[in-house]
Amino acid sequence: MKETVSLERPGQRFHNFVAILERMFAHQDGMIVASSLRLPDKGTGRLREHDVVIIRRTHHGPNLTAIECRDQGRMVGVPQIEAFAKKCEKTGVHHGIVVAANGFTSTARTKAKALNLTCMELAEAESCHHRRPVPQLHRDRGLRSRGGKRAKGRESIYGLYA
Repeated sequence: MKETVSLERPGQRFHNFVAILERMFAHQDGMIVASSLRLPDKGTGRLREHDVVIIRRTHHGPNLTAIECRDQGRMVGVPQIEAFAKKCEKTGVHHGIVVAANGFTSTARTKAKALNLTCMELAEAESCHHRRPVPQLHRDRGLRSRGGKRAKGRESIYGLYA
């Protein structure tokens, strides 16, 4: 029996999903979509990475929505939901969304609802389609990329919304 080989790189569907988000929010003033954003933990001060963060300016300051992308070979369970909820709490994120390639257990969905998290299957998230050119997004000073280096010449997201 012949095996089918996928030409898609691991994580490519999630990369495409982030591009869809960028297109959706590009036309809205005060909206920034940042991938692999590292935010300081309130308890330790260490930087913790979120897969995607949507930053919306409000008159009260920045409103942060974090998206956790789970591309496991199995469904997302309660431990992953609880860990993400705690990470959001410790990094000042206001709302969390978990996007999973292989779905969620029923108890994970129940726990997510209790913790005010949104669960989305990747196929559902990919269907949020808006055709606009993807803007060039820049990382803000004060927030570090995966390598830990700061971008130069830009204000912190906190300075923009003060």
